Amino acid sequence: MKRLKIKFMLLVMAVLSGLSMSVQAWDIGLTADTANTPAPGFGNIGFTLDDPFAYDSDTPMSPMPDITSRVLEVMYSWAKEGDAILSYILTDGVFTVASGGETINLDFYGRELTPIRDDDFDVVLYNGDYSTPVATLTGLGIDDGTFYTRGSFTLAEGTQFDRIQITGHNSDPATPTVNNFTLAEIRMNTRFAPPLVFLPADGIVLNLAYPETLSSGTVDVTFSPSSIGGNVQITAVDVIRQTHPGAFRVSGFSSPMVLSGSTPSTVVLADVEFDLSVAGLSHGQTSTGLFEVVWNEIGGATYTNTQPASATYSAPPASLILPGSLAMSLDDPATSVSSNLTVSFTADTIAPANVEITAVLFADASHAGFSCSSVPLTLTDAVPSNTLAIAFDNASDSLPAKETATATAQVIWNETGKVDSQTNAVSVSVFRQPVAANVTVDKITTPVDTDVLTNNVVAAVNWGEVGIDGAGLAVPVTVNGVDFAVEPVLTTSSKALDVTYGAAAIGQLQITGTGVKGYNKFDASVPDVGGNINTLFSSMAVSANDDYNLSFTDLQEGEAYYLQLFFSGGTQGRAVDIFQAGNPTAIASWSNVADVQTIITLSWVANATGTESFSLPTAVSGDACFNGFAFTTEADVIVTPPYIELGGGSGENFSMSSSNMTPLATYILQSTTDMAYNNWLDIATTTGVSEVNWDSVIVPTNNAEFFRVISE
Repeated sequence: MKRLKIKFMLLVMAVLSGLSMSVQAWDIGLTADTANTPAPGFGNIGFTLDDPFAYDSDTPMSPMPDITSRVLEVMYSWAKEGDAILSYILTDGVFTVASGGETINLDFYGRELTPIRDDDFDVVLYNGDYSTPVATLTGLGIDDGTFYTRGSFTLAEGTQFDRIQITGHNSDPATPTVNNFTLAEIRMNTRFAPPLVFLPADGIVLNLAYPETLSSGTVDVTFSPSSIGGNVQITAVDVIRQTHPGAFRVSGFSSPMVLSGSTPSTVVLADVEFDLSVAGLSHGQTSTGLFEVVWNEIGGATYTNTQPASATYSAPPASLILPGSLAMSLDDPATSVSSNLTVSFTADTIAPANVEITAVLFADASHAGFSCSSVPLTLTDAVPSNTLAIAFDNASDSLPAKETATATAQVIWNETGKVDSQTNAVSVSVFRQPVAANVTVDKITTPVDTDVLTNNVVAAVNWGEVGIDGAGLAVPVTVNGVDFAVEPVLTTSSKALDVTYGAAAIGQLQITGTGVKGYNKFDASVPDVGGNINTLFSSMAVSANDDYNLSFTDLQEGEAYYLQLFFSGGTQGRAVDIFQAGNPTAIASWSNVADVQTIITLSWVANATGTESFSLPTAVSGDACFNGFAFTTEADVIVTPPYIELGGGSGENFSMSSSNMTPLATYILQSTTDMAYNNWLDIATTTGVSEVNWDSVIVPTNNAEFFRVISE
């Protein structure tokens, strides 16, 4: 083979970027040795070399040969008893391994229709005849999923071979007496330190930025002779196959350039220059070519090496800078919403000018109502201090609650003095928040001098059934200095409602929370269930002789709502029944023993009327009991700590029960024998109940055992 005459290494290194050494692959031609290959049952050995696919030894699986449509008649299939023998000789004769050693690769391709038939074969390298092996690989198999495998020999410098032989064994258990070994294609290559290397792999890369018109770089060549010597001469250097002929030029090279000596040496090979005026590139365009070096070992064969060359021009035009999206929220009871879209620009590199936004159109709008009132708008500087006012009008009520309106805002603009317009797109959306559900709390009570609403919300206070004194005259009632005989309704955002009344005043104090979004009413005061429950109506004379009605309006049909009622008992046992409108039977009850704090959770799904109400009528006067409420979403429901009770049982067992549980929560009973290690084991899990008895699941097995209940 002519390649074997090369006993040196030539490295071409571009100063344009960092370079490194690598190996290259060289294909080794194979010819079918039919004289030493027994005739198979189907096809012949020549069919394993005839597929015209573009074989690349660096990426042998891309592309692949035709392994799908080929039938047995056009590939090799032994289909006989015993082992299959396939022999090949090297097309160019004896191969001698170069200085430093080489890796010899064989790439095998199997038949897709019968992948199991090529799972066991051996490969042997020979020289001169098939009697004495040079190197052997055994137990090879083509992958049944990729239909490809590679076998590799690592050979020492000076090793010679001129033929290979494959022995295919029967790997199909379905045909134990017939060996159907099959092979579609075979290819061979070697990987070694090449005599001429261009690095890095991406080649010569030049870049120009306005106002530059020329770009160049220097290419060096390093000659590294082998141990047996050999001089090299470079006869030609050029950039060929240029997409813009004449744009790349090579200078500083004189032919022939002779490289010799016993030690590596580095010299300048040539300068590569790119002329923008010849190529006429616009911003972002690239001109390409192939950097070619023609060289030979003096007295030997001539070789040509090529490497990609490219030059890219940068002169950015004007661009408009906008965010990718704009999201807005339409809150009840508003019917419109607007928000600013920040806009800036970068000026044209070559001819800077202002930017004029002439229109904003809304395409693919899911609902009518999108608009922009800021156009036309001229941008005179590049800082992001300009805005476009994007609005959405829902006066027609086309966007229902909890739905989103979307559109694409098309911002149309041009540079001042230019007629060509450009368009930038921004996704805009509007989410309409749910209508705020309102809560009205009616408390029939005998008021004290100062009633305090501890929740910081807007409240309306009014008194009805104003008492009559002995003279039959209305007793004046004053709230925050307003005489209710003149103005019976007061709206205030103050937390303290100072009430002044006559001695005989009896009436109904009505508190209506408004303007609180969603379902989480009075969220400024959340009870602390870790200690005493904080009263939601601080000094309102909350007691057992007060009746309460809680009414809800503007509920969303089909939505789930949660109402938590907070109770705290006095020194005597008291009870309160809870009624839901339209149901004469109490839906829940609270009873007190020894001042126990309790939270009762109610839940329901709103009907089409959007209303609901609950009442807590008076039972017995004397002790404080109802402290307040929370109107929440499921996620905000307060989970109450359970009350645990232990009792004796039969034999060695004992009873355990829990009450004051929140039905929406999940409670887990756990036990451990050593609290120091915090190794708690789950015993039972319960949910959907307010109390439970765990007698049946507790079977003590230790002298001492600890229990706890956790919630999640």
